[in-house]
Order: sequence, then structure tokens, then C-alpha cells
Amino acid sequence: MSGKKSTFYCIDAHTCGNPVRLVCRGGPELEGDTMFERRLHFLAEYDWIRTSLMFEPRGHAMMSGSILYPTTRDDCDIAVLFIETSGCLPMCGHGTIGTVTTEYYRVMAFAQLTYRESLRDIEACLSAQPAKLYHMGFREPIRRSTLADANELRDWRIYADFAQRLIAQARRLYATESLGLELTNTVYALDSTTIDLCLSVFPWASFRATKAAVKMHTLLDLRGPIPSFIHISDGKLHDVNVLDLLATEAGAIYVMDRAYVDFARLHVLHQAGAFFVIRAKSNLDAHRVYSAPTDRASGIICDQTIALDGFYTKRDYPGHLRRIRFKDPETGKTLVFLTNQTTLPALTICALYKCRWQVELFFKWIKQHLRIKRFFGTSQDTVKTQTWISVSVYVLVAIVRKHLNLEISLYTKLQIFSVMPFEKITLQQALTINQRSSEQMNTDIQLNLFEFHPDKTQIVCCHVGKQQNTQVAKRFDFLSYCFRARLVRSRDGKMFVGFTPAISPRSAKKIRQQARRWRIHLRTSQSLDDIARAANPAIRGWVNYYGAYQRSSLDPVLRHINSHLLKWVKRKYKKRGRSTKRAMALLESVAYHRPELFVHWQFGVGFTAG
Repeated sequence: MSGKKSTFYCIDAHTCGNPVRLVCRGGPELEGDTMFERRLHFLAEYDWIRTSLMFEPRGHAMMSGSILYPTTRDDCDIAVLFIETSGCLPMCGHGTIGTVTTEYYRVMAFAQLTYRESLRDIEACLSAQPAKLYHMGFREPIRRSTLADANELRDWRIYADFAQRLIAQARRLYATESLGLELTNTVYALDSTTIDLCLSVFPWASFRATKAAVKMHTLLDLRGPIPSFIHISDGKLHDVNVLDLLATEAGAIYVMDRAYVDFARLHVLHQAGAFFVIRAKSNLDAHRVYSAPTDRASGIICDQTIALDGFYTKRDYPGHLRRIRFKDPETGKTLVFLTNQTTLPALTICALYKCRWQVELFFKWIKQHLRIKRFFGTSQDTVKTQTWISVSVYVLVAIVRKHLNLEISLYTKLQIFSVMPFEKITLQQALTINQRSSEQMNTDIQLNLFEFHPDKTQIVCCHVGKQQNTQVAKRFDFLSYCFRARLVRSRDGKMFVGFTPAISPRSAKKIRQQARRWRIHLRTSQSLDDIARAANPAIRGWVNYYGAYQRSSLDPVLRHINSHLLKWVKRKYKKRGRSTKRAMALLESVAYHRPELFVHWQFGVGFTAG
């Protein structure tokens, strides 16, 4: 989306029919140490961006959106600024779902870990344990029709970016892993694998006349091993073309097989300061410039410096190359390697190529243990989404292995994960194998109904009538609500005593503290509209959440905001003699003529000095 001075890179999606626009790049640089301060700066200086992106003709009357920023906290990966047609919100349900789509990811990751074969299989498995879905992150039953719609409409790049963030985190964890070689360079193995598909079901994945396929081109960091680059293409794309997509890292070593022999592209790697180790083709046309002494007993037949003789090859790679001929003492097979690395020993070059086999093991492992050979949809987005989610699951398993310092294999961990999603135990408990006696295990599994955790469990009397026992608590707090006996009106208009939730005193205190931190009474340089524009998103969130039950319990808290507005009027309009009565009359007039100015005025909380 281009304007006169700015360009914004957006991904358009929808959540339950509500349009959502995710701004990936192009957002303005904001000042502030917290997202609250950045949001105020955005409203003051860049609100034109919100109106341009959210309203017609580029937007929609009901559009929500978000702008991605670097995080301001160490425990977060990304910061999000929510925008919509009504303002700049501190929280937004549609914006959050459209930005991270976590529930869909949880379902697809569950399918990967538990070997589900179809959307019907996923729905049946999750429906079998409805009481255990909440702790898994599912707030409502999972339907296959919803998953099918998500497969067709969700953009695969969201999950690709998420996988790349996990990859960056995993590579930092495995940066000190040993390769078994005395090397400080980063070593990559580049290869691809073909995933066969049915041509009649996947007509977009052209490969052969009677067959369809996709290719997963992977650059594997051998310290881990962790994939650092993945490109998914149709089956016709030749492997060598992927070299044009790589962001070359100076000083790194790239190990490849003969499919990547293209001297023009290899020369680009050489000029970028990178090194390559590749097998030579049998028809290589070159002459020897110099031969280094070798020890044939070690398997090194020759270590030579060569120059290319072919017309095109000599033009594409005018410099010298190093050619190493190695005979494997175990198989007797002779291999010829080409490299531009001239300082490492010849045996180290051969060992580097042997390490390339890890990328083949990666392809074998991910095909055998994750679901990338059978897909839950037929569209191109579905295939790419499922592939990227499978890669992110692999990386997550690797991260867990490093964080918990586990020595068990990835296969064993996946087998454990496949049977534990519904269990409420920690990963450490599930993955740590303890050698305990059967007597101790029998003691552990005994069910004791009357032993409760003192900090996590509380006995509450929910009897709504008169209760003589004063030793038992009659209220408890949960999810910022206070549950206790209250007067409730039934559908037929009768009053009765029920055990219902309302905003808890602790949450009400936090809202009052937040209102005081706004320091409204000191913002005399701003207009009432400016204050409303800054405060309304937070007030709307409080009303929507805490007003769902017993909204009248929220009214005293909202009147507290009115008292701050009253102080603001008395300081701003000093000519009125700081009269409380005159200030209240002024705000009552504004509230009467403009009830939509503040959100809580619209919900019947008229202006009083509360």
C-alpha cells in the first residue's frame, strides 16, 4: 500500500468475518520505553496512518489492525500496536487473533505431535477430551469446518515468520555445539527433498506429466542441526536455483552435492567471502596447476590446485579451485571434491562433506515423524502452512531439549509428546526418566482427596442462604472476578440470591491506580477530546471485560474517572474560581450534549463526582 511519502507492507486477513490488517513493515518509529508511551506518541503524531489504513477507500468500517514493533521487554518476542476505526486500543481480540492465530497453530501442532491423519481425525480426538481442552489453550470446541476454512484463508507467511523466529532462538542455543572438527566457522549443508503429491488433487504443484510434487529446499546449520533457511517450491524448480535466494554469510562454509555445481553461482559465493565444499561432476574440464604432498594411507589420493578449461566455466569462474580426490577405505569408493578453502587440511574437507549427511537424516526424520507427506488440504497455502508448522514443531522440540539438558533422542521425545498432550504435568516430569521402585510408584499414585496445596486450593462455601459457620470462606477471586453470593434477577423478573461473579476489589483498585497514573488533572494543555481519545481504548476494554457480569459493580470505578475529569476542569478553567459546582455543571452539559465522548458515558454512567 503506497502513499505519497510512506509505504506500508500489509497482510490482510479476517477473524470470524471481521477484516484485519497486519502491518509488517513501514510503521513509524515511536518514542517511549513502554508500549503505553509509544501508543500515546502514535496518537499524537501519526494518527493519520491509522485513519488512512483503517477507513475507506483502503480500509473498512469494521476493520481492525496491528502494527508490529521490536519488543520493549526481555520476556517478549515482539510488540504489537493495535489500531482500528475507533482509535488506538491497548487490547483487541480481533487484532490479536489476526496477528498470531495461536489457536489454529495449537491445533496443527497437536496434529503433528500426535500423528493425526485428517481434519476429521483431529476433531474426533479433541472432542473425546472436552474437559481437558482449556488447559491446552482451546477456549471452545474445535470443528473441522473451521479448520478447513482456516487452511484455505490463512496466509502461510505468518507461520513461516514464526518458524524463523524459533530458528533464530534455537541457533543461539546451539551455537556452541561441537561439530567434531576443530572449526570456528559456521557450517551449512544445502539440499532438497521431494514430497510426492497426486496431480489430480494438487494441480498447481507441477512436476511430471502424471505426477505432482513440491520440493523443500533446506539450508541446515550443522551445529544442532537446525534449519536456517527453507524454501518450498513446485517439483520442477532445479536445486541450483536456490543459490540465488540465499543470503550469503561471509566466512561460513557451504557443503553441497553435485546438483549445485554452477560455477557462476559458486563464484558469487566466493566473492561474498564464503567457502564451499562440493562434489565434482565426472565431466569436469580442468588442468592441474599445483599438487600438494599427500599421505595416501589416510585415503587422500591427491590435493591439487586446478584451473577450469571449459569456455563457459572458465568465464564464470576465472580463479583457481582446490581439487581433492579421496578414496573411502571402508567402501573403496573414490570421491572428488571442489572447494575454494585453501587453508584447511584435506582430511578436514572430506570430513565436512561427510557431515553433509545430517541434512539427509533431517529429511528422513521429519518425513517419518511429522506430517508433511499427507496434508489437511489441497491448496498451496495449506501445504506451505503445514510444512512450516512441522518445521517449527521440530525446532521447538530442539529448544526444549536444550533448555532441559536432555540426552534422550528426538524420536523418544516425540513418542512421549504423542501421549501426553492431555496430561497436566510439566515437560521435565514427562521427559525425565526416573528409576523408582514399584513401592514408591504405588505410593505416588494413591489418590488422597483431602490433601490440598495451601497456596493453590481454597475451600469456599457457595451456599446462598444463611450460613452459621464463620470459619469457611464465602468468596474467592478468579480471572480478576470476585465470586460471592449476590442478588440476581431471574428471567421472569423475580429476585433471588445467587453465587455470581463481578469485578474483584483488587482489580477495581488497579483500575483506579491506572486512572491516577494518567494524571488527567495535569493535562491542562490538552483538550477534552484529546483526553478522551487517549483514555477511551482502556475504558472500552474494562467495560467489555468486567461489564459482562454485574456491570453495576463497575460503576463506582468508572465514576472515579469522572472525579479526575472534574479536577481537570477546575485547573484548566481557573476563571470559574475553582468552583466544584460550576465545574460539575460544565461537565454535565458536555455529557448531555456529547454522551459518546467517553465510553463509560455511553453505558449509563452519567457524570457525577463519584
